[in-house]
Amino acid sequence: MADMNPYERVLKQLEEKNAQDVSVAQQGAGSQAQQSYIDYMKSIRNLNQGLASQGITGGGSESALLGATTGYQRQKNLVAGNLASNLQGLSQNYMANRTAVESQRSEWEAQRQAQEEQRFANTITGYNTVGAVDNAIQVAQTAGETWKIGYLMAQRAAILEQERALAESARLSAISGVSGGGVAGGGGGEYVAPTTTTADKLATMYTGVSGGGYAGGGGGSW
Repeated sequence: MADMNPYERVLKQLEEKNAQDVSVAQQGAGSQAQQSYIDYMKSIRNLNQGLASQGITGGGSESALLGATTGYQRQKNLVAGNLASNLQGLSQNYMANRTAVESQRSEWEAQRQAQEEQRFANTITGYNTVGAVDNAIQVAQTAGETWKIGYLMAQRAAILEQERALAESARLSAISGVSGGGVAGGGGGEYVAPTTTTADKLATMYTGVSGGGYAGGGGGSW
């Protein structure tokens, strides 16, 4: 499995190895038991033939056959005992290895969690609207992945801050546009007409009359 963490992978390997060892032990014991039976049947046949050739019957024959049967039974028990001992050893070895693996489980789980959080953090920008973030938060809560919520809330705050900054920039741009288009173009200030005195008005009225002066240059008094 691609997403199997080290704990699960090693534990699976231990289980497979133990199952294989048990199977080998059982097959070996089965072969030994089968061979013991074959040897027993051969010994019975040879024994019968030998007794018959020697003319031994009755009690002697029964005693010989009983000895062969006892020997076969003893061999069967030996094979079964060896199998039980082998299986017990395999079981103890498996449990010892499993205990060693279990002692590292918390460390492996922490590593896997850190890797998963890093992968999620790398994709958090994909939730680029408040609605998308809120939906992702609901999904995480439903799935029991509460560790994602902190990342999502941080992304939500970043989106809201970005929206606030854009709104503030637009507001300042609008204000700047109004200020730059004021009356008389002087920075929006009020236009003040120049002051004209009575003398200036009179001077204007009589310019060109009587030589351009107040009394004129020989134009007589007034």
